[in-house]
Amino acid sequence: MLIAIHRIRDRSDTRLSNMTTLNSILCSVLLLNPFALHAQIGDSLLYQRFGMGLVHSSMIGEYHARPEDSAVIRALDSFLLEHVPDLWTRFEHHLDGPVRFEFFPSLNAAQHLCGWDTLTARSDDRTRLGCAHYIRKIQMVMPGTSIAGDSIYAAWGGFQKVMLHEYTHSMTYDIIGDEQIDRIPWWITEGLACLVAEQFHYGPSFRDLVQQRLDESSVPSVKDLHTDYLHVELLYGWSWLLCDFITTTYGWDRMLAIQSDFKHPRRILGRSYKALDREWLDHLRNKPAIHL
Repeated sequence: MLIAIHRIRDRSDTRLSNMTTLNSILCSVLLLNPFALHAQIGDSLLYQRFGMGLVHSSMIGEYHARPEDSAVIRALDSFLLEHVPDLWTRFEHHLDGPVRFEFFPSLNAAQHLCGWDTLTARSDDRTRLGCAHYIRKIQMVMPGTSIAGDSIYAAWGGFQKVMLHEYTHSMTYDIIGDEQIDRIPWWITEGLACLVAEQFHYGPSFRDLVQQRLDESSVPSVKDLHTDYLHVELLYGWSWLLCDFITTTYGWDRMLAIQSDFKHPRRILGRSYKALDREWLDHLRNKPAIHL
């Protein structure tokens, strides 16, 4: 009987060892190839591999990361608790419940879990920190764990501003609904998020770039940004400028109306694309550089 028990235990240990080995192999595949075996098995295996769990929660978010990252997460939550209520007021909308934040200590893991967003990014040689193309889930690389990730965070105003940017996406997606997330033009989602998070500074170098495009007659049209945005270079910068143009010229209420009814910007603004382009170019010509 004891021999039988030991044999059963040996077989169980072997199966457990085999499963552990399989999990390690699958995790390695996921990390080496962000497109493989997408989220059906990705989340749980990567959680297990990285020792992730719920490290903090508030009315803003439920934060999943490694225990050693909890201090950075708490600082982020304090920042969001300070800024998100103003965001709710500006958008005349608030999320009903916390957002799930997942911070992975691997850039490839964060990119893998982004699905189509990563495919889009890789197609034009961009590296992404992660994504927020769900209403209540944001999946990103943990700062301090990737040189490439940290450099991108720095370029976009730092970790906390990037998270406010991503939270703004969750707001927009909650307003328009799940079925519209892959339909809303990027100039609206990215432009609004950059505007709210104050990630762009219209300094002399940015102004010079815009002037060069004006001189070359290569400024993207309003129609191009609205309907053919995937082919627009410097999309985030132009998106921010277009949102700035609309809020400055027509008011924040009109910008919110376009966000909610993004298929009909001309009807909301009462202008044709041709008329909007004239105003858009005049706005860019007359917008002064800001010296900090």
